[in-house]
Amino acid sequence: PMENGAFKPTTDGKWAHLSCAIWIPGTQVVDVRRMEPITGLEHVRPELFNLVCSLCGYKSGACITCRHKGGCPAAFHVTCAQANNLYMDIRQRAD
Repeated sequence: PMENGAFKPTTDGKWAHLSCAIWIPGTQVVDVRRMEPITGLEHVRPELFNLVCSLCGYKSGACITCRHKGGCPAAFHVTCAQANNLYMDIRQRAD
């Protein structure tokens, strides 16, 4: 639902938040020097588009889920999390 921020073109002719492309699993940036275009939108798990953001209350776009040990059910838009000073540790995935 956030209409501001750094938008970048996608490989399918649309626009997406750069921060979302960095944090949402399945997406990536093709040219990391220019930080565009964004690809992989078709690989985003469909259930991420059905989550309601715990911060803004909207079900719009994709959300990320809390990765806290114990199975926290919270979901957030990346941009809402940033606007509320939330953070996520960066760790290499084991899969």
